[in-house]
This record gives sequence, C-alpha cells and structure tokens, in this order.
Amino acid sequence: MENPRIHFFKAEKVSAELSSKIAFINEEDESMRLEGEVEVRDYERSTELYLDELRWDPAQRKFISDSQVRKITPQAVITGKGLVADEGWNEVTILENVEVEGK
Repeated sequence: MENPRIHFFKAEKVSAELSSKIAFINEEDESMRLEGEVEVRDYERSTELYLDELRWDPAQRKFISDSQVRKITPQAVITGKGLVADEGWNEVTILENVEVEGK
C-alpha cells in the first residue's frame, strides 16, 4: 500500500497519526511493516517521531523499529537507534545511543 495514513482515536478524537511512503500488511497474522519517511504525530503530547521503518507486532501489541529514531517534544529533541512503543503511543522507548538536546 502506498502513502498509508493511520489514525488513532481517543474519545472520538484523532489522538495520533502514523504515515509512511509504503506499508506491507500480512493478513494472516495482522502484522504490518511501514517503510520510507515514517512519521508519528502524537497530538495529545505535541510529539513527533521520525523513522526509516516501523513494524507492528500484533502478538506483543507493540510497535518496533531497528532504525534511527528522532523524537521531537516541546522540551527536547531525542535521537537514537531502535524503538519499542505500546499501541497507544503512551510508552515510547528509544533503545540505543540515546542523545537528548534541550530546546
């Protein structure tokens, strides 16, 4: 699928949006892989994430990435490698080489 856009809702409002250049969906296990300019915009927390690739693991109910990550918050820019996030983007962990630059 080209240029997918996925919306996450809370209380009938869009709370976050996920987009990329391309998505591959495995209908058998409901896993998904997004590639190319992956962006996550969390409107509730005013946070943006930028990655090269992102996978959805339905068994763990988590988003996972091995690529470089850039997270922009109102307070800082955080970069590193690898990511694990829960399905609601409430807990996002950058796994390696984490660097924080204050705004």
